[in-house]
Amino acid sequence: MKRPLVIWALALAWGIILADLSLSDAWGIAFAALSILAFILFYLPIKGKASPFILLAVPFLIAGYTLHSINENYYKNLFAPWNNQTVVLEGRVLDMPRVQDGKVRFTLEANTLKSQDGQVEKLNKARVQITVYSSISRLEYGSMVRITGRIRLPQSKRNIGGFDTQKYLAARKVAATMAVSSKSLTIHDGKKAYWFKETGYKIRGALLKGLNKYIPGTEASVLAGMIIGYTDEMPQEMEEGFRRAGLSHIMAVSGANIAFIVLPIMWILLRMGLNKRWASMVAFPAMLLYVFATGMEASIVRAAIMAGIMLVGMMLWRKTDIYCSLAASALIILLYNSYMLFDLGFILSFSATLSLAVFYKPIFSGIPDKLPKSIRDALAGTLAAQIGVMPVIVYNFNTLSFVSFLSNILVIPLTGTLTLLGILSAGAGYFALGIGKILGFITRVMTDILIILTQGLSKLPWAEILVATPPFILIVMYYIFLFYIRFVHPKLAEFDKAVCRQVLAGIVLVLGVVIIFICVPDQNLKVYFADVGQGDCTIIRTPKGSNIIIDGGGSSNDKEGSSYIGEKVVVPLLYDLNMTQIDLMIATHGHMDHIGGLLSVIEKMPVKKLAIADSGDDEIRELVELAQEQNIQIVRANEGDVLLSEEGLTIKALYPLEESWLMPDAESVSVNELGLVTRLDYGGFSALFTGDIGTDTEELLIRDGALIDCDLLKVAHHGSKYSTGMTFLKNANPSLAVISVGANNYGHPSPEVLDRLKVQGTRVLNTLDRGGILVEAHKNGNRMKVSTVVCRN
Repeated sequence: MKRPLVIWALALAWGIILADLSLSDAWGIAFAALSILAFILFYLPIKGKASPFILLAVPFLIAGYTLHSINENYYKNLFAPWNNQTVVLEGRVLDMPRVQDGKVRFTLEANTLKSQDGQVEKLNKARVQITVYSSISRLEYGSMVRITGRIRLPQSKRNIGGFDTQKYLAARKVAATMAVSSKSLTIHDGKKAYWFKETGYKIRGALLKGLNKYIPGTEASVLAGMIIGYTDEMPQEMEEGFRRAGLSHIMAVSGANIAFIVLPIMWILLRMGLNKRWASMVAFPAMLLYVFATGMEASIVRAAIMAGIMLVGMMLWRKTDIYCSLAASALIILLYNSYMLFDLGFILSFSATLSLAVFYKPIFSGIPDKLPKSIRDALAGTLAAQIGVMPVIVYNFNTLSFVSFLSNILVIPLTGTLTLLGILSAGAGYFALGIGKILGFITRVMTDILIILTQGLSKLPWAEILVATPPFILIVMYYIFLFYIRFVHPKLAEFDKAVCRQVLAGIVLVLGVVIIFICVPDQNLKVYFADVGQGDCTIIRTPKGSNIIIDGGGSSNDKEGSSYIGEKVVVPLLYDLNMTQIDLMIATHGHMDHIGGLLSVIEKMPVKKLAIADSGDDEIRELVELAQEQNIQIVRANEGDVLLSEEGLTIKALYPLEESWLMPDAESVSVNELGLVTRLDYGGFSALFTGDIGTDTEELLIRDGALIDCDLLKVAHHGSKYSTGMTFLKNANPSLAVISVGANNYGHPSPEVLDRLKVQGTRVLNTLDRGGILVEAHKNGNRMKVSTVVCRN
């Protein structure tokens, strides 16, 4: 207990977590009180040995809880009165606008808001993320602007394990978003900019300009990423290559970059005769300028605070401690913004640095002395960092890189020299110095070597595997086990080696039992209706462990062969639901809001069978061709075909009808009326999945005698008034109806359909209000268990 700062930081973080997880103030205060009581009970037996300053953990816990509660209320409610309304905002551009894919994005610090009724509200530096769908000249950091547009509150998590946009933006102090055209933005004369930050951005611009003078675009984009984390101009396939090779971290500026800036400055100043105190005073503002030039991401802010503590220590002739420096930087960052605790950049940065501090020395000492020190250093540093960040990467990105260790050993030794050469080349290029061509040539050659190594390793077939999201409890157990191995096990071994081995064996046994227990399949049928916006996507896990997906969402704006919803929502969701392959894929019809995401699923994971309607739906051709390329079995189904059969469970096609002469003419109707309708039966439970069929097709099913009576109904066509007729509802008589729908201009779900369902006495849930909807059916089929991602009172 010699480092009270560490205890304070942990207490602050725990208070923030309690505030974030609490369902109500009463529960939150109760858990905070219990935590304080537990801490005091822990402290009393050791108070004679521990520093009394540790007791300050109590006010830090209270501060964390209180601060995050205030922040939650602020970010969730600041713009709530004007959500989805057109307003006029006036303020200044808070950062350097970034141009990507034809869009300009920047943060607005709004000072006034004019509502639709003409009232003007004063705002206190409220931040809004602005997206402009065209390029704009004259817009820069500090510009004073006037913007008219529809303001929107960022969404919280919408699916199981889904991305939390609200927390991501709150970590950047942003409370709302707005998307506008360039015509809606007016740039006023004059600007309001802080000199230090503006100088940092000018340094960034000068560096980018200097790099591009003597170094080609591709190599310059890689160097810009390595030096200041600027990857906007890097080709997407190259960025993907760095990720697959486990080298994304070299494009995220961090402590190493700070060292490459501070240490040379310190060395030069010391050579000039200055002592460490004065050299530190000069290096400190230089470091701040660099931080502003990078855009102030979490990793560089953490590193800058730690370096700042080190420099202040030199000014005061004090020696710094890595754990206290980490704790101090965490305290400063979290007190500034409690939402940073949930920022992935913050988590990765701190886990990597802490892991290096904990494991570097023992790993380094365990490597044979016969190897050169530089190789031992690279091996120890790489392995130590990987131990800390690997679970975070697997949990958040579902990737496990098998070449990461090798690629880091080969590439990391180059990065230090290359970063310094890049900075020197940029300086020579900006000032048009003659030596720039020579430096540029050397830097280009070294960068090409880096690119060749990275791309070669990333293209190995086993370079990266995609894995299901591990349960959070396993991540916690992993870090507890690491703590035991590093700190408890060695001390226990000194006391009694036999007992030590028995304890370790017991811990491994417990871990194994927990893993086996977690991996035992749930015997319930699970039907999950994903929130994919204005589209359909249903994911089913059978009691026997088969994985089924019915439609995959998407958009008519998706580029050919890819889908934003598929890549960013559906595929990650499948991994979060512990699915690494699809046994049966059902595409109801060829509209992109149903099959767009399925294209991404086929590209990202194995699919055994694709079922489509045996009808004249030509719009589904792209999906079929992709499935054929992947050698996926394709089944063209119609009435009566069994698509899946397991013990007590069947999925059967009800439509298209077997009697082809009863089917509508494919050339004269929408493909909605040619789509595949399926029925699931499991014991006494049944579910009906209707795609986008209309009332005419519903009547065809009834006249044909189809078994449509069900417990669960996926409402057709997102709740369109032209579907789900009263006659169909009386025959189906569902207990629960789910509408897959997003924000739209079609009036979905229609009041008429909602009225019909109400008359029928059916409970109705929709994904727009509730996010993802999970329905679990027990084997006896007597009841359904329903849960939603978004809870409503």
